[in-house]
Formats: sequence, C-alpha cells, structure tokens
Amino acid sequence: MEKIDKYEYAFILGSHPEISFAELLAVLPQTDLKLQGPVAFMQTDEALDAVELMNKLGGTVKIVQMVGDFDEEALVDWLYDRINYETKFHFGFSMYSLGPVLKKNKNVETLLTLGLALKKQFRADDISARFVQSKDLALSSVIVHKERLLKNGVDVVILKDDHKLRFGYTLAVQPFQQFSKRDYGRPQRDARSGMLPPKLARMMLNLSQPTIKSAILDPFCGSGTVLQEALLMGYTHVIGSDKSGKAIEDTAANLKWLKCSNVELRKYAAERLVRDGIFKPHSIDRIVFEGYLGTPNPQAHDVADQTAELNRLYLHAFAEFVKLLKPGGRIVAALPFW
Repeated sequence: MEKIDKYEYAFILGSHPEISFAELLAVLPQTDLKLQGPVAFMQTDEALDAVELMNKLGGTVKIVQMVGDFDEEALVDWLYDRINYETKFHFGFSMYSLGPVLKKNKNVETLLTLGLALKKQFRADDISARFVQSKDLALSSVIVHKERLLKNGVDVVILKDDHKLRFGYTLAVQPFQQFSKRDYGRPQRDARSGMLPPKLARMMLNLSQPTIKSAILDPFCGSGTVLQEALLMGYTHVIGSDKSGKAIEDTAANLKWLKCSNVELRKYAAERLVRDGIFKPHSIDRIVFEGYLGTPNPQAHDVADQTAELNRLYLHAFAEFVKLLKPGGRIVAALPFW
C-alpha cells in the first residue's frame, strides 16, 4: 500500500458552523484547522481515530477523509479498490458547497445520474451493489448509519467550491441515537427550566477546555444536561446547583437513569453561592450553564419587564461567579436574546 505523506480531513459542521469550528479549535488546539463555508479542514502526519474524536464532539455532523480532486474516472478506480466482492456493496453521495448555496434540483439530478451509471457498471462486472439515494444533496447521519455505509460501503463526499470539485469518504457520523436517547429518553424533562440539547451542552463543555480534574459547576442545572455530558466525557469533579427543588430532583433522577454518579448537587440560588458559604471563594475552574430564559413567548408589552428581571438576575449571578472562579477560570453560558 502506498504510504500517505499527509492525511487530510474535512469536518462537516452543524447548523451553526462558527460555534462548531470554535469547538474543534478547543478540542484540537495543536492542529492547523481552517474553515471554509460549513466545512473545516485539517492535515495530520498520522491517521486520525475519527470515531473516537466524533464521540467527544457535539457540533460536527461528519468526519471525512479527503482523497483528491474529483473526476469520474478517478472515482470509479477508487471505488473498485474498496469493493468487498463477498458482500453487497452499498454506496451513496453527499455534496456540500464551500461557497454559494448549491442549486438543489440540478445537483441532485447529477448525483442520481452518476449513481445509476455506476450501478450499471457494477452490474456489468457482476458486482452486487445498492445505490443509496436521498432527496437532499447530502445523505444524513441517519441514512449513513441505517444503510450501513460505514461498514458495508461508502458515503462519497463531494465538496464543491467556485473552481473545482474534490472528494473523500465519511469515516464517522454524529451519534444521533445516543444524543436523542439522552435528550428525549430521560425520565425527567422540563421545558420551563430549559431544553438544552445534549450536543450543545457537550459543545459548551469543550469550549470551556477543562482538564479531567477541573471543578465544573452548572449553577442552573435544570434537568442535569450539562452535568450528564460532563460525567460521560470523563470529568471527575462535577457539581450542580439550582434554586428549584424540582430541578435537583429531576437532575438526580436523570443521572441515576444514566448510571452516572460522583456528582454533587446543591439546592441553592446561583446569586448566593459564595455569599452564603455554599462554596469557598475561588474553588471552581469552569462554570458551564444554560441560564433561566424567562417566560416562554412573552407578549410584547412584557418583554421590557422580563428583560429587566433577567438583567438583575445575571448581574448578581455573574458578580458571584467572579468570586467563585479560580484565577484563569472560564464561563460558557447560553443566555436569552431578543
């Protein structure tokens, strides 16, 4: 096998690529990452364990290993090298733009024509193949997983900019089933205390760049989403507090359901944690939370009063957080915005 001098990877980012890219920079600080549209690129000297990395991230949809410039002959040769002649070969295409938005119908038709032509060629060579299609330009993580393209085939990723096409293949997709289970499958969910998705909680934790032994506090723990993700990521000093007794009970139930232990829970308001001696000053390394968002869908005439209420809450809370944090500590927060 020909030795690869450099490995090039593309990260297909989620719905907010700038935040997803910031997460990558936090998780891979020693790498030379570059952002182009909704895709980040990285070169390495050693092969990447894409599945292991994907399991750490919250904001990346696919990790792709790049192959080279795209033309049909190069693609066909590359596909034939990957075929396992003993099993049915599954293949599909995902196209992403690095620049302007692609015209969907035209490019979907192009991919359909290419896929059917390849399937016909495989049949002529007595190769059993299944062409996996989508109504969209890209196969979703769900389709890639359910059609077993990572095990019995390939999701060919085509990246298009103003000048050329390049292609690669998907190595890992976001573990959507696990995220969904930890969100919708939990025994306790409370829309009034916030609905932070687990993958966003994981992104926020990664952005805070804790060490394994960092003291991580969520002072508005709600249903425990930040705490569960921190524990599942291997952090060993995780603390949650909330002024609501129901929130503390919900958090405890959810963590028990996940078999997560080694967590401290305190029923206390965020703006009084040091003042009332609940925590010692400068005892926390990272504060990560989704704050109280106010009443859902307020009427226009209520917005001013609610804004003033939230301003008071967060002015007092952040004054307390300054006392809580160790030197060099960090805060990552999701706050309401109008």
